[in-house]
Amino acid sequence: MIAQAHDTREVLGAFASKVENRSLLFEKYVLAKTWGHEARFHDANRFNVIRAASGGKQLLTEAANESEGKIKGLNTKEHVREEHQYRKKVADELAKIREDDASLVALRVKSSLTSLRLLEKSYPGRHRTFVGELGGRLLINLAGGVQENAGISLDRCFGMPLIPGSAIKGVSRHHALWEIRTCEDQQHRKQLLFSAMLIFGFGSQDLELRENRNKESVTNWAWSVEDSPELLREAAKAIGTEDDFKGLVSFLPAAPASEKNLRIVAEGITPHTAQRDDLRKGIKAGDETQTLIPLAFPAVERGSQFAFGLVLNRSWAGGDEEENQRILSQALNWLQNAITGTGIGAKTSAGYGWFVVDEQAEEARRKEAENLAAEEARKAEERRLAEETKHAEEQRLASLSPIERFVEEIEKLDDNGFAEKAREVISGNLSEDETRAFFSVLTSSAKKERRKQWKKKKAAQFWNPLEEVASKLNIEIS
Repeated sequence: MIAQAHDTREVLGAFASKVENRSLLFEKYVLAKTWGHEARFHDANRFNVIRAASGGKQLLTEAANESEGKIKGLNTKEHVREEHQYRKKVADELAKIREDDASLVALRVKSSLTSLRLLEKSYPGRHRTFVGELGGRLLINLAGGVQENAGISLDRCFGMPLIPGSAIKGVSRHHALWEIRTCEDQQHRKQLLFSAMLIFGFGSQDLELRENRNKESVTNWAWSVEDSPELLREAAKAIGTEDDFKGLVSFLPAAPASEKNLRIVAEGITPHTAQRDDLRKGIKAGDETQTLIPLAFPAVERGSQFAFGLVLNRSWAGGDEEENQRILSQALNWLQNAITGTGIGAKTSAGYGWFVVDEQAEEARRKEAENLAAEEARKAEERRLAEETKHAEEQRLASLSPIERFVEEIEKLDDNGFAEKAREVISGNLSEDETRAFFSVLTSSAKKERRKQWKKKKAAQFWNPLEEVASKLNIEIS
């Protein structure tokens, strides 16, 4: 079972099968390998990951069916059968988790597009945006969860993948530093260093050209200009401070920009040699009892699209509008080169986390954002007109006398409603104003046929009692 308080377990179930938030499944309600089991449960890591992945229910059901086959096997040893009986029980319980809610995925994408549209509206000329499509699966915040090397960065509300702004800034800064270090033109190198320090900011300790025991530069900035350390001080003086300086560009979190391929999948690495525990027990490779347990970690599927955004949070005191645009363009260049070249997240050297900047996707994103804005504007106009109509109607009704208002209400009644109102008149349940309003409608030309019908066919039920009430009010209804 999953570690929970007793009252929480009663509500959510022993395996938290009623938890719907994927972020909680990764960050809190995690199945441990040892706690809650009679023996060490080696599938805990893998089950945790596939439970919260897209299509996890199907994968867990397949695992349960696999164990079912082992349980029924004629040649299965008894202790192996017992292990699979427990494994099937856990898989069946974890498989009760809900499937992805498509409406939440659509809402997350809509929220992303709306945020970018508002960004462009709020910071005209001070932003850069683009859409990147994953060319390989993305492993982001892999070591940031409660499971060892099985974390992922998720939106806490929607449970959708999110690339933190800190990660985006980090890879952009790394790419900038590498470009500065490898630049051979000294003048251009100086300009790149100056731009990087403006964009990313720096602390006073970053300017210290100290070395560690291995004669390596202590700070990244010092490393980037290791052969020309004087450039660092010159750049700081050109900016105007050698103290802490906040970067001019804010790197926003990248959120899903399309529902296309937006899935979290379970990546797996299967060991092909006996585990150390097996070797100590004398179990050889190929033995039925050998525990070859796949290691699982979550990944964002290839083809998923993310919207990236940069904002110039303030102008540099020593620059003008042209300088601001140059700074933004340089930051965008470093960001795009970083995610399309090196990649972002874990295992980038193995082909994970690299993007393709899709200009068509960006154009489609802008068009979709414009359509969304137009739709929201249309709905806002409809609401405004509805409010104006409602207000005008309230003012009109306020100008009417009580009898006139009752007349309008009664005129809207269908035949059955009008007959029911007649019964209320006869029983004396209405006020005098409403009663007079009823007779005003009854004697109108619109109710001519109704009067004829009641006189001829329902005199005792309606007409005669109504005449009696009308006479008391000095109203002639014949």
